[in-house]
Amino acid sequence: RSAGKAKLYGLEASVVAVPVDDLKLNADVGLLHSEYVVFAASDPTRPTLNGGLPLDLKGNRLTQAPPYTINVG
Repeated sequence: RSAGKAKLYGLEASVVAVPVDDLKLNADVGLLHSEYVVFAASDPTRPTLNGGLPLDLKGNRLTQAPPYTINVG
C-alpha cells in the first residue's frame, strides 16, 4: 500500500577515534521523526472495522522508520 503523503526529518552524528595504533573505535547515532500526513486505508479482512469506512492513519509513525538508531564498532 502507498500512503498519500508523509513527513520525515532527522539528525545523524558519527564519531571516530584512534586511541592507539591498530585500534579504531566508532559510534553512530541517528534520530528520525516520521509521520503520515495523508493516509487512509481499509482492511478487507475486517469490513465492519470503522463502520466500513477507511481508517484515517494521519499522524501515525511510518513503518520500518525507527525513531532512533545506534551503531558502535
